[in-house]
Amino acid sequence: MWSADVLALVLAAFFLGGMVTSALGLSLAGHNFMPAELGALSALALLPTMLGMTFGQRFRHMIFEEMFRKLFFWALLCAGLYMMVRALI
Repeated sequence: MWSADVLALVLAAFFLGGMVTSALGLSLAGHNFMPAELGALSALALLPTMLGMTFGQRFRHMIFEEMFRKLFFWALLCAGLYMMVRALI
């Protein structure tokens, strides 16, 4: 099984990819390749991401590794099911 540190690192890498994509969107908006409103929304979406990462790091250190792993995979399953339901509706 993966350790909680490895799971958190993988998740952080995915969030970093999202932040890089948002930075690209801001750059495109700055060069008039994308509407400014869409660029502003991309920047605004970074705030909950950063807050979630900060909260997650603090929470991860407060619980046992096995509990973190279970919560992580349940959250991943719920997110996947939510995306499938949204795609079907």
